[in-house]
Amino acid sequence: MNELITIKQLPVLTEEFKKLGTEIDTKLANINDLVVNEDTYKDVKKIRAEFNKESKSYDMQFKQAEKTILEPWNNVKATYKTNVAEKYKAADQTLKAKINEIENGLKYEKEQEALNYFEELRIKENLDFIKFEDAHLNVTMSISIKKLKEQVDEFINKIVADMELLKTQAHRTEITVEYKKTLDINQSIITVNKRIEAIELQNKKEAEYERQKQEEKEKIENMPVEKPIGEEVPTVEPTIEKEPIIEPIKEYSVSFKVSGTMEELKALASFLKTNNYKYEDLED
Repeated sequence: MNELITIKQLPVLTEEFKKLGTEIDTKLANINDLVVNEDTYKDVKKIRAEFNKESKSYDMQFKQAEKTILEPWNNVKATYKTNVAEKYKAADQTLKAKINEIENGLKYEKEQEALNYFEELRIKENLDFIKFEDAHLNVTMSISIKKLKEQVDEFINKIVADMELLKTQAHRTEITVEYKKTLDINQSIITVNKRIEAIELQNKKEAEYERQKQEEKEKIENMPVEKPIGEEVPTVEPTIEKEPIIEPIKEYSVSFKVSGTMEELKALASFLKTNNYKYEDLED
């Protein structure tokens, strides 16, 4: 590659700044030796004001020089960016996209082969609760399919070993449920054991509370009743209600002769029947 960019003008301002710096050093050489008191402090204030005035003047000149120098440079920079840098950047993005397309395809093929191998082992070991993502394989261009299969073997073997360890645990069912959530055998055992200990402790507390409650109840029930001194508790006889005695109703008979019209006699007969009087006809 040819070197196209060169600096053809020397920074002559550097020498001017060095010369100016020497003059300033001379002016400031005696500052530390100045004696400031009531008689001289006004003169010192004038010296300080003069230095600040010179400093501000140089700052303004420097900024103007910087602007004058940088303005054409910024124009050159923009031209370089448009005609050189951005074109290389666009070319790089185009090539990167093409390369990524090929590499992603190659990585996908590796991942699918590792996935198929994972599924074979998972079904063989009857591990229906794990997924390919649980193995956390990092499929890159540099890794070989052989290495990926070794990582799958390592993951499956660990799960199988964990399941064998679960068979030896006292709370196997509870720990297995927890393990299938996390795939962390040690943490699962600790979590379940702590949970069961907490439940047992709570059950003991509740049983002790019920026991004490029952003891208090029995103590109250068995407590003797003390009679007041000098007083007798009157005995209350139970009241028995007697059934009322129903005496039979006596019936009386009377004989008499009634005279009247036929309508009156019929009316009398109707009255006797209506009121359940027993009567009979007398023969003449």
